[in-house]
Amino acid sequence: MLTKSIYDGLSKWRQERSITEPQSSYKSMMEEELFEEFLPAVRNNDFHETVDALCDMIVITINQFSTEQCEPATIPVSGHKSATEIESYLHKYEFGSNNCQLLLHIIDACVNELHSYNVDPNLAMEETIKEISSRRQDQTQQAEWSLQGGNTTGEKWHKDKSQPQSTLYKANYNRCIID
Repeated sequence: MLTKSIYDGLSKWRQERSITEPQSSYKSMMEEELFEEFLPAVRNNDFHETVDALCDMIVITINQFSTEQCEPATIPVSGHKSATEIESYLHKYEFGSNNCQLLLHIIDACVNELHSYNVDPNLAMEETIKEISSRRQDQTQQAEWSLQGGNTTGEKWHKDKSQPQSTLYKANYNRCIID
């Protein structure tokens, strides 16, 4: 189970970036993460990218979960859901519907998958939050959102591709391995 500090850290991250609306691109963002990041990383036995993709899916889902006004206190811990179930959950997802329970299952599946790699999900998420918090927003998008009073359209947040690498934190998921 993820701690409240993870939800609070992502809440702060969303506030700093004016992410206030559910993302209409949630499903495509998750499919991209699942099929273009997670599954290739698993096939290549790439521990870092596998953990990174799972954490990214948790970030995307918690952000969607929170903007849809769901309550994190109701998170089930099933012990049996895994990343293989994420695709079936995504097929059921409908933007604008009450998806709270479905989003909880996706979070649960990702957390359980992290456990299967002997990774502490809370430590991994702390590393992920440090990494995403070090990124700056694309300047054009930032200016547009500033004029609009935030992300009023549910658009995906874009990184500033010109940000110097030296200013970015890189998550160290080896710190998160459970002995």
